[in-house]
Parts: sequence; structure tokens; C-alpha cells
Amino acid sequence: MRTVLNRLLAPVIQPFILLATFTIVARTLVLDDDEEEGDYDDTEELRPAPRGLRAYEKEFLQDIESRSRRYNRLARYRLRTAQVLSAVSLTSTAAVPVVIAASLPGWSAAALAAVAGVSQGIQQIRQDHRLGLENHLMAVDLSRACRKYRLAAARSSLSERGSNFDNFVREIEELQANSRPRFLEIVMPRPSTENASSGEAPPQLQQ
Repeated sequence: MRTVLNRLLAPVIQPFILLATFTIVARTLVLDDDEEEGDYDDTEELRPAPRGLRAYEKEFLQDIESRSRRYNRLARYRLRTAQVLSAVSLTSTAAVPVVIAASLPGWSAAALAAVAGVSQGIQQIRQDHRLGLENHLMAVDLSRACRKYRLAAARSSLSERGSNFDNFVREIEELQANSRPRFLEIVMPRPSTENASSGEAPPQLQQ
């Protein structure tokens, strides 16, 4: 009797499990932009450069602002990907006990466990969450530097504009130089150096 009941309930319970998974994933994908921290809206058109800037100064400013928006879009993509994979992994893991308790076919629990493992493995490889945060911080830093330069260019005299632009270029170069080691550390983490820093030779090299 119990076996017959389980067979009858399986087609009913399994769609609910899939529906719960789909709901969490869909909710993650349609996160409102207001919930994400940011100093700008990348859907807005680029503002015109301040008056009085030379052609190369306008070109450089617009290039940095476009780069900031690209960082922001990439950050949103990576963070949402990380959230989706985490939601799928969590939902699949939580559904395994339900499947077992309902005496559903064994392949259902195995499939859910496989989905959870694959989702976690993808995150270990892609590092979407960490890279997304770094891209977001880079976008905010570039956007803040551009706003500061715009304000300085609007308030400064003709004799000060050259030094303001040089300071702006120097700040952008420092931001990019400081960000490279952080990105490389995420993509290519350094191996453990505990043995090297201990000052002791490996056992096989000791006399």
C-alpha cells in the first residue's frame, strides 16, 4: 500500500520541488537595481564633458567613464551568476532529505546531489562572487574619480586645468595598478608557502 501511495505522490511532489527551485532562481535573476549598491546608473547616457577641455582630455574622460560602466555591467553579471548558482545548490541540497523522506526514486536524490555539487564546483572555478565584488569596487572607484575631475574642471581656471588633468590621469593609473594584484590573486591564487617560510628544508633534503 505504501509503495503504491509513493508512486502516486511522486508525480505530484517532484513538480513542487522543481517549482521551488525555479522560483528561487527567478527571484535571484530579477533583483531590483535599487538593491545593488552603486553610484550611478549604467543605463543612463554618458554626460557631455565639461566645457573648455581639450580634445584629448574629453576623450580620456569619456573612455574612463565607459570603462567604469563596463566594470559595473560585468560586476552585475558575475554577482547574479554567483547568486543563481548558490540558490540552485542550496535548494538542491535542501530537497534531498525531502525526496528521501517521501521515498521517491533514488535517482531523484542522486540528481539533486549532483546538481548541488556541480553548482558548487562551478563557483570554485569561476569565482564569480569575488570577481564581481572586485569589478563593482573598480567601477565605483573609477566613477568617483571621474566625478571629482569633472567638478575640479568646472571650478578651476585655465592655468589649473593642466594640473587637474595630470592628477586625474595619475589617480586612474594608481587605481588600475592596485587592482591588478587583487584580480590575479583571485584568478591565480598563490600556492601555500608555509614550508618555504618555516626555514626548514623538506625532510627528503635533510642530511
